Formats: sequence, C-alpha cells, structure tokens
Amino acid sequence: MEPTLNSPGCRPRAARGMALVLAAAIVISLPLALEARAAGSVVFDPGSVSQILSDNLIDSGLLRQVVIQGLFSRETDGQQTASEVGRLMTYASAQQRQAAADIVVPPRWAQAQLQGLIVGFNAWLTSDETLPNLSVDLAPIRENLLHGGAADLVDLIWSTWPDCTPDQAAQIAGALLSTQSPPFIACRPPEPTGELFHQLMISGLEAEVRTIPETLPLVDLSSPGSLSDLQQTKSLLVSVRLLARWLWLVPASLLGLIVALVVRSWPSLFRWWGIPLLAGGLVGIAVAAMGATLGSRWLDSQLALMGSGVPAALQGAISGIATQSYQAAVRALLRQALVVAGGAGIVTLIGVLRAPGAGDVRPAAQQSARGDDEVERSLGSDEEPPSGMFG
Repeated sequence: MEPTLNSPGCRPRAARGMALVLAAAIVISLPLALEARAAGSVVFDPGSVSQILSDNLIDSGLLRQVVIQGLFSRETDGQQTASEVGRLMTYASAQQRQAAADIVVPPRWAQAQLQGLIVGFNAWLTSDETLPNLSVDLAPIRENLLHGGAADLVDLIWSTWPDCTPDQAAQIAGALLSTQSPPFIACRPPEPTGELFHQLMISGLEAEVRTIPETLPLVDLSSPGSLSDLQQTKSLLVSVRLLARWLWLVPASLLGLIVALVVRSWPSLFRWWGIPLLAGGLVGIAVAAMGATLGSRWLDSQLALMGSGVPAALQGAISGIATQSYQAAVRALLRQALVVAGGAGIVTLIGVLRAPGAGDVRPAAQQSARGDDEVERSLGSDEEPPSGMFG
C-alpha cells in the first residue's frame, strides 16, 4: 500500500516540511519587522523628532534667518518688499539686524514652540480629535516687547540713523507741532524734537504690538476639502504607526505555528526557534550594513535632485533632516538586529547542547543497540506515543 498523508510516516514529514516553510518566512519577515520598528522609533518618537528638527532648524540658524526675513520684509503681490521695521532699519548692518531679531524673539522661545508642535501632533495621532491643536504661542513675544523690548528695539533703530539735515528736521518738527503723523524720514532730528520723535516711535511700536494675537493657528481649513484631506492624512499616519509598532507579531505568530507542528521537547523548541531567529537577525545586520553605505549614497543622490528653485538654506535643512533621520533609523535597526541575533545564537546553542545524544561519547555500536531496543519497545507497546511540547 502506498503511503498517504494520513499514514503515520507521512504526517511527521509533512509537518516538518511546513515548519521549514514557516522558518523561511520568519527569516524574510523578521528583518522587515525590525526595519519598520526602527523607522517608527525615529519618525513617531517625539524626542527623536525634536532633536533632529532642533539640530537642523534652530542650531543651524535657519529659523533665525526666517525670523529676520519675516521681521524686515513682507510679500506683496508676489514681490518681496521691506516691512515697516525693515524700512526703519535701512541703515542697519547684518549684525544689527540679528541683534534686533534677538530683541524680538525671547531666548528658548523657538525650542519651546517646536517641542509644543511635536507633542501636539503626536497627541492628535493618538486621540479621536478631528483637528490637531497646532498653534504658535506669540504671548511671550508680546510680553517681551511690551515690557522693555519695544524701547530696546527703537533704541537700536535710532542708533543706526544718521543726523537729519536742516530741511528734514524742519519737516519732522512741523508735523509734530501740527499733531500730524511725521513723514517717514530715517534720521535723527536735533533736540528737543529728537526726544519727542523717539518717544513717539516707542508708543507707536507698542500700539502695533498690542494688535498681535496671543496665538497663531497653523491649521487652515478655509480651502474646500481641507478637512477631508486632513482626516485622510491622519488615517494614513495612524495605519503606518500601527504597522511599524506591531509588524513583529507576524514572525512571532509563525514561531507559534512551528511549535504546534513539530516541537515536542525543549531542545527541539530551542533549535526551531533559535535557527530562524538567528538567520533573520543576521539578515537584519546585513541590511543595516548595506543601508549605512549604499543606502546613504542613494539618499544623497536623491537629495541632489532637489529643485533648483528651493533656497539653499531650506535645501540644506531638508537634506540634514532626511540624512539624520535615515542614519538614526539605520542605527536603531542595527541595535535591534544585534540583540535578536545574539539572543537567538544563545538559544540555538542551548538547543544543540541539550539535543539527545549530544553529550554521548559511547561507541557507535552501543548507541545503535540502544536505539534498536527503544524502537522495539515502542513498536511492542500498544500505548499512544506521547505528544506535545513535553512528549
């Protein structure tokens, strides 16, 4: 009679073949799970994101340049023109413009806003809220200017102006005596007109500061379809985050299936789990090593293709953020793969050392005779052979 799948001899072989297929699936899926978890530990970790953005936006000076540009220029009909403060600082040097930005922006304000935005974004992903609470807190800037900052800024502007000519001084004095707004002339009139003009500038600047809102929302829902686009973006990000966090359950479930199919003892468990995990960990190490070299070159080539219309400072920030994030993910992958491979190697070694006959050094004839006796006892017994992990 030909053996079938239901015959006693074919069932173990079929189970072993299925277990080998599952082991191969573990070797493939485990590195993918480690890669996803490593990327998620960088992209969805507020601490990592805050450090990367702080290094490339704040420490690099890009955010300072943006503040200076916004303070001294404005966009009108697609054209960059000087703002009111920019017109007042016509004669200011680059160092004086930076000093003016330091007066307007309080210390550590940018870091606090960046951290708040990152925390608010992650809180939105983990909540049922439709809209993210993303806004910039302008209250510290208002308070800073209203409590001496406006006067310091005017003093800095005043120090950059030249002295007025007699005609310019006469125009300013005439406007002040007639209670009209003085003409815009960037010069310092002589006393006593100069002191009055100086105080008038401080009062005008403080009045403008009081119109600044305490918070500036960053989410604009005025355009049609913006709410639905925002909800779709959130759903996609939540799905990616869950995939990165729980993809490791795939190789873990495959390990459970292997236990159900072929594992009948602790040494067998160590071998069937240790070898696939060791191979998968080694593949993960190889992927991390290749990513540190070939992947970095590919990323650099892609960043080099960035459009020429992107400003150099912004291009450098984007390149720095992408490169630093990629390197952090590669390091995380390498650490995880080393831990998995090291642990799996120990488990495999235990399984090999505890295998039946692993420490038996008797002659082969005695081992063969012992094996024949065990076979005869098992064949002569009508009892069902033990099964399960402890069989």
